[in-house]
Amino acid sequence: MNTSTATVVPEIPNGPMSAPEVAFCQQVKKVAEAAIEGRVPFFAVITNLREDLRRIRENGFQIADSSFEAAIAKPEILLVPSRGPLSEAEAGFMRDLQGFVDFAIRNGLSFPSVLSILMHDVGEIFAHGIDLEQAKAAHFLPKVTRWARWNAEPVGEVEEQLG
Repeated sequence: MNTSTATVVPEIPNGPMSAPEVAFCQQVKKVAEAAIEGRVPFFAVITNLREDLRRIRENGFQIADSSFEAAIAKPEILLVPSRGPLSEAEAGFMRDLQGFVDFAIRNGLSFPSVLSILMHDVGEIFAHGIDLEQAKAAHFLPKVTRWARWNAEPVGEVEEQLG
């Protein structure tokens, strides 16, 4: 076996998110809430989040510092005219998105792990014309599905003390 053709996989930092990464995730939750409340249209959330994810990917899946200006954080997003209230499926997706991001922040998921799930879901929705129903008709199942419910369910009591 020839070992000279081994592929080197770039190191992706793991561990809890940095403060700027947590701030970005909190902004994702905030804009999802604005969409649920009817203040931001679904297409504006998906379009701007896709742009942010593209820029983060180009930067090696990192937000180096707090100077990163997320498209979803810009006040102009609130000025995009709404096409009416979100459909039940769109509102459910936004709630699940919030649940997943909240879980990720509280439980120290790595930023690349969070990004991979967001990129999957946003990319598929975007590929189907920012139409969640059309994406689901093509057998798309968002990876954030059910996170709103799972995140809200109690996990129970600790059965025994460790140490």
